[in-house]
Amino acid sequence: MCSSRGVYKVETIGDCYMASTGLLVETDDHALQMVEFAKGMVTAAQLVPNPIGGTVQLRVGMHSGRVMSGIVGSVRAHYGLFGGERVVGLEGRTI
Repeated sequence: MCSSRGVYKVETIGDCYMASTGLLVETDDHALQMVEFAKGMVTAAQLVPNPIGGTVQLRVGMHSGRVMSGIVGSVRAHYGLFGGERVVGLEGRTI
């Protein structure tokens, strides 16, 4: 789902899936790419049965703004995002 919409998975933090558009390749429609990705994730989750009943539910939050990115660590290197505008969740608003 990520590659077909131009989305790059940055990392998973607990139950938070952090992804970005316009990070590796600059695009004019990066916000639309992320909205389409989020809508697709919500739709896909609705197809997954929840063991305690119903289906899996997702909360989606988005932020648009500048960030710095780079490789972090020497033993267990990973790609990270940094900056005052790095905000994830936005109070868990659902699409």
